[in-house]
Amino acid sequence: MRTTQGQYMISRGSRDIFVTQDELRRRARSGLLAPSDLVFHPRLGRWLYAHEVAEVAEELRRARQLGRAAPPENTVVVPVNGSAVAGLVLGLMGYIPFVGLVLSGLGLYLSGRGLMVAQQHLGSGHRLSVAGLIVSLAFFLPQLCAAALLLSL
Repeated sequence: MRTTQGQYMISRGSRDIFVTQDELRRRARSGLLAPSDLVFHPRLGRWLYAHEVAEVAEELRRARQLGRAAPPENTVVVPVNGSAVAGLVLGLMGYIPFVGLVLSGLGLYLSGRGLMVAQQHLGSGHRLSVAGLIVSLAFFLPQLCAAALLLSL
C-alpha cells in the first residue's frame, strides 16, 4: 500500500479515503474520525488505529470529552453499599440445595450490615438491604427446616 507523501488513508468499513494531516486533524476535532478507524500512516508505513496516531491523539481525546455533560459543582457522591449488594446476591443464591443454608445465612449477615452502612451513608443501599433481608429469610428458613429434617433421619 503506497500513499503519496504526506497523505494519510482512513479506512472505515469498506470505504477508504485519502486526507492530508490537516484534514485528519479537522476530522478528529469534529468527531468524524472514530478512535477505532484504521489510519495508514505515511511516515511509519503501516496501519494504526486512529487513537494510536500521535498527530491526532489530543484532538480525539478532546472530541470524546466534548459531548459529555460537565458534572454539577456541588454534587454529593454517595458511595455504593457493597454489603447490601452482596447480601442480596447471596440471599438469592440461597435456593441452591445444601449450600443454600450457608449462603442465605451470609446474605442475612451482610444485609444487616448493609442496613448499618446505609444509616451512615445517607441511606445508600437501604432498600437493597431490606430486599436482601427478605430474600435471605425466605430461603434461609426452608433450608434450615430441610437441614433439621435431614439430620433427624
